[in-house]
Amino acid sequence: MVQQILVHNHPFNKKLKLCQPTRLLLSSTKRPPHNPKRKFSLILVTSNAFYANTTFVCFTHLLGVQHLLTRQTCNYVFPLFAEFSDTCFFSPLKLKFFHNKNILTVFSAKLLLFFDLILLSQCARYLRRTAFGAYGGKLKNHTPIDMGEIVARAALEASGVSPNNVNSVIFGNCIHASDDAGYLARHVTLRMGLPIHVPAMSVNRLCGSGFQSIIDAAREIMVGDSNVVIAGGSESMSQATYAVRDVRFGTKFGAKLGLHDTLMETLTDTFVGAPMGMTAETIATKFGITRQQADEVALRSQTRWRLANNNGYFKQEIVPVKVKTKKGEENFEVDEHPRETSMEILGKLPSAFKKGGIVTAGNASGICDGASAVIVASEKAVKDYHLTPLVKIIGWNVSGCDPSIMGIGPVPAVKGLMEKVQMNLKDMDLVEVNEAFASQCAVVERELKLDPDKTNVNGGAIALGHPLATSGNRIVVHLMHELRRRNLKYGLGSACIGGGQGIAMILENVCDSMQRASNFCITLRFMFSRNLDPLTETYSLNFYLHYLSQWPDQFLVAENHNGELMGYIMGKTEGDGENLHGHVTAVSVDCRYRRLGSAVKLIAALEDVSEKKNAYYVDLYVRVSNRLAVDIYLSQGYALYRRVIGYYSGDQEEDAYDMRKALPIDVTQQSLVTSKRSVHPDELMEAENQVCQSCALISLVTCAGFAGYFAYAARTNPTFKRTTRIIYYSLAAVPYWRLSQLHNYIHQLLVAVVLQTDL
Repeated sequence: MVQQILVHNHPFNKKLKLCQPTRLLLSSTKRPPHNPKRKFSLILVTSNAFYANTTFVCFTHLLGVQHLLTRQTCNYVFPLFAEFSDTCFFSPLKLKFFHNKNILTVFSAKLLLFFDLILLSQCARYLRRTAFGAYGGKLKNHTPIDMGEIVARAALEASGVSPNNVNSVIFGNCIHASDDAGYLARHVTLRMGLPIHVPAMSVNRLCGSGFQSIIDAAREIMVGDSNVVIAGGSESMSQATYAVRDVRFGTKFGAKLGLHDTLMETLTDTFVGAPMGMTAETIATKFGITRQQADEVALRSQTRWRLANNNGYFKQEIVPVKVKTKKGEENFEVDEHPRETSMEILGKLPSAFKKGGIVTAGNASGICDGASAVIVASEKAVKDYHLTPLVKIIGWNVSGCDPSIMGIGPVPAVKGLMEKVQMNLKDMDLVEVNEAFASQCAVVERELKLDPDKTNVNGGAIALGHPLATSGNRIVVHLMHELRRRNLKYGLGSACIGGGQGIAMILENVCDSMQRASNFCITLRFMFSRNLDPLTETYSLNFYLHYLSQWPDQFLVAENHNGELMGYIMGKTEGDGENLHGHVTAVSVDCRYRRLGSAVKLIAALEDVSEKKNAYYVDLYVRVSNRLAVDIYLSQGYALYRRVIGYYSGDQEEDAYDMRKALPIDVTQQSLVTSKRSVHPDELMEAENQVCQSCALISLVTCAGFAGYFAYAARTNPTFKRTTRIIYYSLAAVPYWRLSQLHNYIHQLLVAVVLQTDL
């Protein structure tokens, strides 16, 4: 008997239309008998080769449960190779069963079962970094461990993950600046108070260390070693030490002992015999980058940072650090390195590395201090711990390049990544390139043909600074926040690495609650009725059912990637002729998922429904005092039509704005012509009341006729009498059952019949 395992894990295979997270399906979940000669057929369906370029990953089937094991836990390894076809299907592989203590294990040297990896957040303040301190600035007295603990603790607290559920801690660090810097990741773990058994690891891929910590966290999750990992980077360039070499075993009398600057040594590649700044000069010469072009990149970085900072875009990602100053203790929470500048100021700066060169202090990244951390988790952890994901890691790539022009590193790294995940740079909504040097950044933009309006939209390392092991992690943190703020989907982060490497990573924004809008169903409303509803709008069941029965296509719910309800919108269609319009009765979003653009998307979905009904406009009412909501609606194309006096009654009586948005059928936009006269609520209901009165009269006559007929039939026909009783008590079990106005009248009719016949 042949078993088949189907693995699908990615949304990019259009032919298969795979859009669900990883699922492992077995045609038989029974444990096979002990039979070493039994044949086994394994088929992997995946959308790209990225998920199959690891070395040894083992798949086990034990009592119907699937696991991933590391190579070290296995007694047998049988490497097999398979090539990808154009459609990215593995050819079936014929494998044998090998039993080890009743565990069935299948091995493949080119097989990787990819579990979705998600960076987490559960509230508005989550994945965090410190503000970057200038060289010798406000963070000069904070060791890498001090800063690492601050950001790791802040990220963990904001994510909602219990310390007991953390499986590993990984931190990047380049310069061992403090006495205990070699213990960085472990000491961060212990200082945070994580369980003593939680392991830790420090990594060093120079300028890519911040990315590398996240990659290593993802790999731990892939092979099943961890479900939740803290990944970060921390660097204190201000505390880089001076070393005295060749004295450990003694020196000759009178020997001159020189001090070695470990900071400068870190920034110098002895293989090519040049500091990083000279590699920037080399790449500028090779690719024809001028001083003016470099200064323009630098000015753009500084200008964009200042604009973003003034708008508060960095506040959510920065955790305050208490620092001591001459005025006392204060919170450090604004990047210290950025400065006011202009093309004139930049043009006057001298060359830093060679006479007549283009690299200056103004168009190179700043030497800074800082730390950053994120939480990386598996989809299982997201579900088990009820966490809210922010982004999903789509893929990554690290590539080597000529060390003499190490700044070109992002180009092969990005190209290789796009090939792996079968995407295109045009798919990227935002791009972050670490600005080690302006000349290097300009070359990367040119070679990859990046859109300047999508690249480093809030400035980069030339403005913020470049604490070596932190920058990659900082890019991921900022990319996540900016994707969320702009309600965009895909982001690409990249960096060059000293010694001739490049690193790149693609993220997908999954925090947007509007993964899909689906029709409201009555079971959801019964769920709300348990007084556990976190939504702001809670109406009676009768009210919801009325809208559900009359306008089901305009009663929509927002669901996240796990299918969880995150909000809803109730609307209806009113009027006729040129006054036919859609109306937003209520829109509500769970407090945990606000500020994600969900309400805007729900309203847009209702607008689409109204447009299909040939409505001329959509209107809604909003409290005059709710300026935030008014501004949001204005930004979405709604206009103030008129003021409704005392629209909101009760303890807090308040006026409302009637706001309207014209739909395409209203070519002249007559529906938006502002009414200069304020109205009262009763005036809004006149037309509807006239219609309702007519309907009520017709319904009353109809019900009277039905009541007489039912009463007569129930008295003369026992079978009909029993049927009426069943219908009545069925309806009575749900007293507000009302799928249409007619059903409501039928319910009233049956009440009348019961009273008349004494059922």
